[in-house]
Amino acid sequence: MTTWIALLRAVNVGGNNLIKMSDLRDLLAGLGLENVRTHLQSGNAIFSARSRDRGKLSEQISGAIHQAHGHRPDVILRTPEELRRALGRVPFDGSADPSKVLISFLAGIADPEGARSLAAFEGPEVVAVHETEVFVYYPEGAGRSKLSRVPMEKILGTRGTARNLNTARKLLEMAESP
Repeated sequence: MTTWIALLRAVNVGGNNLIKMSDLRDLLAGLGLENVRTHLQSGNAIFSARSRDRGKLSEQISGAIHQAHGHRPDVILRTPEELRRALGRVPFDGSADPSKVLISFLAGIADPEGARSLAAFEGPEVVAVHETEVFVYYPEGAGRSKLSRVPMEKILGTRGTARNLNTARKLLEMAESP
């Protein structure tokens, strides 16, 4: 069995595409996934699966959500080891407020030219791009940031979904707990 952390994109934001986490747990269990747990009301789930095929599993979950709820979110999957490695790559020192550090988990590998362009963004934010994650420190918060209006997915050539550092750490803790 493989433990997976599912990060659903564009779920439960501002009341759009609402999925209750109890419904998500039931849906995942109905797909034969085991030890299903969710965190917060934002589309984060941890489960065990026999499948190691990330793409097939992601499509299966997205399709089931579409059938049950009428919208098809991107489902980005990480193993606990992949999440641990991503957290180890956070380039900001311990003085950065973890609630203002966002990690965008990418569905694919970032376009290198786009990554360089994004990392050169000028503003109070600090951006670092790894192949499959984008790390952003928003010292003044993400809500008013001009970087929030930059079409990152278009620049990087792949979709993604962001979680703050606190949430990412909690997901790893949950995934590593029985």
